[in-house]
Amino acid sequence: MLALEKQRLISVGKLKLAEDVDHVADRDDGLGYDILSFDDDGTKRPIEVKATTGPDLQNGFYLSANELEKSAELPNYHLYIVFSALSKAPRVFRMKQPNLKVLGFCLQPVNYYVTHSGKPI
Repeated sequence: MLALEKQRLISVGKLKLAEDVDHVADRDDGLGYDILSFDDDGTKRPIEVKATTGPDLQNGFYLSANELEKSAELPNYHLYIVFSALSKAPRVFRMKQPNLKVLGFCLQPVNYYVTHSGKPI
């Protein structure tokens, strides 16, 4: 996805912006997105990338609570879903400011963060 984002910017003549595209999740996985890219006008474009080997979303995908929260909070947030990710012809579906519930997606909680109060049990 990093290379595709850089190519997208290069194709519209934004070479400097293409150089600045960054895979931020390599350094900080708590940001709620994987890639910091840019729109043609230089506006920051945080991108969360999800991939599936399937040709569609029949099996769904996982989204962390933090990613869901950031998708609603961060301006210009994008969700890219890569279908047939391991094939010779993967496809990318892009959503800007995705409101997954409005778009017909079903969100099911599957994890709980558990802490202990410190009192003896």
